[in-house]
Amino acid sequence: MTSSNTKITELKKLLAKAKHNEQRFRQIIDLMPNYIYANDENGKVILANKATAQLYQCTVDEIEGSYLVDVSKHKEQSQHLLEINQQVMKTGKPVHIKHMPVLNNQDEMRIIEFSCIPYFDIETGRPTVFGMATDITEDIETEEALNEKHYLDKELNIARKIQQQLMPKDDPDINNFDIAGWSLAANQTGGDYYDWLVLPDGKFVFSIADVTGHGVGPAIIVAICRSYFRALAISGQPLKSIVNNINEMILPDLTDGRIITTAMGMIEPEQCKLDFFSAGHGSIFYYSAKSRSIQQWQAHDVPVGITELAAEPTKQHQFEKGDILALFTDGFFEWENQNGEQYGTDRLCQIIVNYHELHPKKLIQQLYANVQEYGRGVQRSDDLTALIIKREAN
Repeated sequence: MTSSNTKITELKKLLAKAKHNEQRFRQIIDLMPNYIYANDENGKVILANKATAQLYQCTVDEIEGSYLVDVSKHKEQSQHLLEINQQVMKTGKPVHIKHMPVLNNQDEMRIIEFSCIPYFDIETGRPTVFGMATDITEDIETEEALNEKHYLDKELNIARKIQQQLMPKDDPDINNFDIAGWSLAANQTGGDYYDWLVLPDGKFVFSIADVTGHGVGPAIIVAICRSYFRALAISGQPLKSIVNNINEMILPDLTDGRIITTAMGMIEPEQCKLDFFSAGHGSIFYYSAKSRSIQQWQAHDVPVGITELAAEPTKQHQFEKGDILALFTDGFFEWENQNGEQYGTDRLCQIIVNYHELHPKKLIQQLYANVQEYGRGVQRSDDLTALIIKREAN
């Protein structure tokens, strides 16, 4: 009797241990985010974890003992999966599929990495298959996003190089004047530009412009503006006609609410006379060497791209020796320091006064160094462009 009791006790311990191991196994597979299942050659589900049950919007108890085609909303998809499982059982060779699109019972398309291996069920001795799948949808989307970003960065770098090539490469050699321009985009491509041309009759024409916004859109508009400016300037049209015609041609293309502030000028180098017009571009400063003072010239009209320009006359001006015409885009003035205070125009004017004897290229370098120091530690958010024209002092 004692021996029988001992055996019964040992059997209970073994059963308890088996039960414990089963619970532990169940806990482990239910904690795994992977889809884990096993089914026989008829598609009957022998084993499934919680993730698999949730894929079919049911519980583990509901899916185990059921057939794949019965629990799945998408019958053809389940039949295809069953055929894969049956092939594995028939050949005895495992299958691994890196990217398998599947629809869950919520009609959401997911991408899974799927593997299944053949084995024989201990209880029935029948061929079965054990499968495991991992949802890699987010990984695929992240990879695609990174590839898209890489592609866009590559395209933007090409656009940036093209845009840089459109800027004047060398300072012009104009009698009685020293001239320099400089531009730095906030992103790969910018919405600023400056340009100049020496016309066949010896006149020097120049322009500076700032398109609202950043990125590819403004960069395209900048390229269009430059093309219009060059084509119209080389035709020998008066300055006001150039501005009006650019506005007329580009107005229909600015359908996204963008506008362009621009200033253009024409200089007769021998007489040192300036013909000038600003369409909404107010960042214009004139340093008089005689009075050692700076004036800020106001815009003549509204920016390009809003409406037809009024019949305002251009500004006529005579350069005296040492005088400086300085044109900027607002990225200079709006660069903030760590206290949120903008650089402003007063500091810029003071730099021009203090360093007016420098060549325009050196003057721009000095100005950029000063505004960069002012905004140290603050990310620049706008393009910077400068065009400085100085009549020689001697």
